[in-house]
Amino acid sequence: MLTHTGERLFKCSQCSKAFKRNSHLLSHMQTHTGERLFKCAQCSKAFKRNSHLQDHLRVHTGERPFKCEQCSKTFKYNTQLFYHMRVHTGNPLKCTYCSKTFARNYNLQIHLASHTGERPFECTECSATFVRKANLQEHMRTHTGERPFECAQCSKSFTKKTHLQEHLLVHTGERPFKCDHCSKDFTRNSHLQNHLLVHTGELLKCTICFKTFGSNAHLKLHLAVHSTDRPFKCTHCSADFTRNDSLRTHMRTHTGQRPFKCTQCSKTFFTNAHLQGHLRVHTGERPFKCSHCSKAFKDQSYLQVHIRIHTGERPFNCPHCSKSFSQSSSLKRHLETHKE
Repeated sequence: MLTHTGERLFKCSQCSKAFKRNSHLLSHMQTHTGERLFKCAQCSKAFKRNSHLQDHLRVHTGERPFKCEQCSKTFKYNTQLFYHMRVHTGNPLKCTYCSKTFARNYNLQIHLASHTGERPFECTECSATFVRKANLQEHMRTHTGERPFECAQCSKSFTKKTHLQEHLLVHTGERPFKCDHCSKDFTRNSHLQNHLLVHTGELLKCTICFKTFGSNAHLKLHLAVHSTDRPFKCTHCSADFTRNDSLRTHMRTHTGQRPFKCTQCSKTFFTNAHLQGHLRVHTGERPFKCSHCSKAFKDQSYLQVHIRIHTGERPFNCPHCSKSFSQSSSLKRHLETHKE
């Protein structure tokens, strides 16, 4: 009857709020006590409501139960589906530079930066700039050494929440993203999407050297290798670059700036990539696995050299004779025999 009378019998002792149901009062009381009764069994997170826990669990399971009836897209949360439906039902936000449409103004503004090149959020420690403030905040952790996302199963901690979520799969053995065409499964959806191109034949091909790539971003980076346009010029030497971020990194060779510091020892580095490679000396991590055998490597370049054992590729040719080699160092040693 309370739903009809509107009477609110269950009153909070901490504030003036009142509720029609005792269960609603109990949920409200947690805003005062800070108590989080609903704990995730996969990670260290806890929630005030069971419904919030159920939403969170999809991060681990990869479940996407909310399906768009207009197209094949699926979503983890109902709110994501709600915003997506605007693309179909009317008044989507359109990019003034291309034909793309967006359900939210926030996503449109981020996309527009890909046309304007605007990156308003600048790092105070180095010259890196970002489209989003959140990306700058994540980047700052490479300087401060802060790793706020800690694994409850072991002592590892991470700078990004997504990195922790991926790491947790090491403990569970879960590989939730499965290929419908073959028996392969993956820890990340992005890895599955790149793999699917093998089946669909939709690999992106460079029109100059015919190399193929699993994503448009990788193809764009590769095309800079062929471009003769190098508009980003160093003011200290004759070096020039196809990309502004490459120039910024190069400038550190003149300034001596090494903004990326190892939290395990005193070493510093010019780039974050060099720091990440160095950290594997401390962790022992070998993330680059050979698809032909059980070997794994700390550095991708070592894996590329190793794979030539399986493929028989020998890309380094001697200009003086017919011999070829799998490594440039082997070619250099061989060239010494022609000098004798």
